[in-house]
Amino acid sequence: MKKRLLFILACMALLTVGCGETDKPDENTGGGSGTGGGTADRLITRLDITYTSTDGIDATEWCTFTYDELKRLTVLERRYVEEGRYEDGCTLTYDYSVPDAIVFSVAYEEDGEPIRETTTARLDAAGRLASYHWRRCIDAPGSDSEELTDIVSTASYNDAGELISVLSEPSPQGMSDNTYFTWRDGNMVSARQGSQTDTATYGVRANDKTNLDLNWLLYGTESFCTLLGNDDDGINFPLIGRMGNRSRGYLATTRLDLSQGGSEIRRYDYTFDADGYPTRIVCTVETKYDPSWSMQDETETITYTITYDN
Repeated sequence: MKKRLLFILACMALLTVGCGETDKPDENTGGGSGTGGGTADRLITRLDITYTSTDGIDATEWCTFTYDELKRLTVLERRYVEEGRYEDGCTLTYDYSVPDAIVFSVAYEEDGEPIRETTTARLDAAGRLASYHWRRCIDAPGSDSEELTDIVSTASYNDAGELISVLSEPSPQGMSDNTYFTWRDGNMVSARQGSQTDTATYGVRANDKTNLDLNWLLYGTESFCTLLGNDDDGINFPLIGRMGNRSRGYLATTRLDLSQGGSEIRRYDYTFDADGYPTRIVCTVETKYDPSWSMQDETETITYTITYDN
């Protein structure tokens, strides 16, 4: 199954598993705690990901990040290779030229057809995403674009500046996901869509160094990441700090409870450099199935290697 960076299923129940917490350079440590926004002294320029199962490495992925003179993310390129054969990729762009708005676009191919997704994000007085209009079209050469999806959504925040909901108007195709977020001690601890609730815990190290909020690259569950009306690119506005406060800590665990029994638990271990920047993150994914599924439990390791501009 294709494992594109960032997101998979559904969940419930908070897991409180601790990770190691040393502050020594080049040692794995647990998640973190602190006060929001990154200092942007150094910019993340590349992210390399490997997916390893009990059979060995079966997929790799890499992302590159390009910024403008104001250190704003303008282009994110993603490439994915599975078992040395299947290849996929997309190019994401951020356009800041429209006053009080950001125009976000994704270009890729699906079944040989060129697909273009655009989102116009309207910003509030604090520079946060207030509403967005997501359109998904087929751009067939030599013909007019065919619109496939059209969704308008709004985001709400509490008095502390934390994202508490994303509400979407149904598209003509009936696609709509309302998501509600719960915060505790400055951390986003759950995301709910309908009867599904995904949960997260955090460590004690402050998540205040990186220019991008790495937690949004790690959540790995549908309720946290299905924003903007789609499943794979919904994280791209909170990633750049445009959807309220970032969680104070680095992500330590996530949990989802599978709809027919069983669970998927993710645990995160971090390596930091001498200046306190994360350089390597190892995510261990344990999937346990209900015995009625007649499926063998699985363990997978996802390794993220982070490169900075200096």
